Amino acid sequence: MEMQTCRRHPNVRPFMATCSGCAQELYDIEQRNLAEAAALRAQARQALDILGTSPDAQIISARRHGDALIVATQQLGAFHPVAVDTFRLPTADETDPEQVDPLTPGAWLLIDSRGGHDRTELQAMIRSAKDYLGPVTQPTPEPAAKPERTTINDLRHFVDPVTKATLPATKAQAYSYLAIAETAHTQHLKSCQPCYAINGRPCTEGARIARILDEVAQCAVDWDELNDCLRGGDREQLLAS
Repeated sequence: MEMQTCRRHPNVRPFMATCSGCAQELYDIEQRNLAEAAALRAQARQALDILGTSPDAQIISARRHGDALIVATQQLGAFHPVAVDTFRLPTADETDPEQVDPLTPGAWLLIDSRGGHDRTELQAMIRSAKDYLGPVTQPTPEPAAKPERTTINDLRHFVDPVTKATLPATKAQAYSYLAIAETAHTQHLKSCQPCYAINGRPCTEGARIARILDEVAQCAVDWDELNDCLRGGDREQLLAS
């Protein structure tokens, strides 16, 4: 098998198939996702306990929808063996001790409940629960400034190993950066005698542009692998379902 060197961890020894640094980072991500999924299920169980649901009820999925918590359960022998319950936390006004009957802070409140006869109805029930809640409200984004034209100087971070922050958003963008670097390199060669000479020694600027060109080219070629390694997949929904 061909040996290779991890571009994210250039100080590690050449490896056969797995870089220990990448393996550790992926393991840490997986453990964090598992912990978040476990915490979500713990919240779901707490909400079901407040509701009075039997401890025998199996949590099929638990997911957040904005500030609400949607919990799908299955309980054999119940009138509706499958159910989708939606909860929310009480507001500050509802927990104000000056109220006549203040609610308990942090205690989930049932706001919607749906029942079905088998698990084939679950997805439709979950969609109905989301429709009941309405779209998740997001802050209104600030108007995006008109992007400036990318130059070779904007690509100088490619001299170092590509990170999650510097990896182009798409493969097409990576190749557009490659075109910019190739153009800058060609234009420099035309105007710089030391760099243009076949046997000459490139100038400092020419060497810098050449390094950037090499890194950008490698990033474009390896973009799919880098994207999988650095960004991975969004496992939270899978782990929570």
